[in-house]
Amino acid sequence: MIMSFLKVPRETKEIVTRDYLVSNEEFVIKEVRKGLLKTTPEVSDKDIFNYYNSSEYLSHNKGSSLFSLAYSLASKFMLKRKLNLIAKYIDSSKRFLDFGCGLGNLVLEMKCKGFESCGVENNSKALSECDKKNINVYRDLNTIKSQFDLVSCWHSLEHLLDFKSTLFQFNKLIVNEGYLIIAVPNHDSFDSKYYGKYWAGYDVPRHRYHFNKKAIVLAAKNAGFELLKSAPMFLDAFYVSILSEKYKNNPLGFLKGFLIGLLSTISYLFTNNASSHYFVFQKQISEL
Repeated sequence: MIMSFLKVPRETKEIVTRDYLVSNEEFVIKEVRKGLLKTTPEVSDKDIFNYYNSSEYLSHNKGSSLFSLAYSLASKFMLKRKLNLIAKYIDSSKRFLDFGCGLGNLVLEMKCKGFESCGVENNSKALSECDKKNINVYRDLNTIKSQFDLVSCWHSLEHLLDFKSTLFQFNKLIVNEGYLIIAVPNHDSFDSKYYGKYWAGYDVPRHRYHFNKKAIVLAAKNAGFELLKSAPMFLDAFYVSILSEKYKNNPLGFLKGFLIGLLSTISYLFTNNASSHYFVFQKQISEL
């Protein structure tokens, strides 16, 4: 039974879906290069803020529902995992930047552990939460003058209209042989193929681009980074699947979403494709 589920194809190279969170507007996801998909029509950086205006967008808000509580617990667990991962590559004498830091929890924890840490965030609600935590947060990369030993980008790159330029900016901000950690959803995952247009990992139009593993590695390589390691983020499969069931208005969505998340996790053993992955890159030293 599980093996038959694993053969569920991706719905199409051109997926018609909706913004299930805010506007209910229709968008089309098109493949622009092998492994790389783009949300169309393109929403400008000025107008995109309107699509984050929801109390249910948990990356920028604190919710009170059962689903919000589960998200909060999972986030706390993942925060520890992120801290342990970063500590493998830099010590507390090094400088750390979290791009798309949201509510600033990772920046705060790194600061408490002695790291010189700061974040980048342009959402007003999230920025106000960061201010309460008394952490250093920039509105954009262009205002940053110093360099960092490690930059992390957890589920933020897919939100950008020009992710390629941002990767090159990361290269300039990272010291020679410094590190870049990127996490993105994987549209080649089992849960993506199963849910098709309802897959919460598409999250249009907030997610402007959609990567598979090869596409994100190629993008980073073109910006001067070498892949050191990649690994799945297994909890994402459960979160995304439960949210996808919510988009389908399934009254038993929590249970079914958990089951599909479990199947997606098992499928990784056969396909090497999880719902999302993180990638550790190292800046290559240019040969003069």
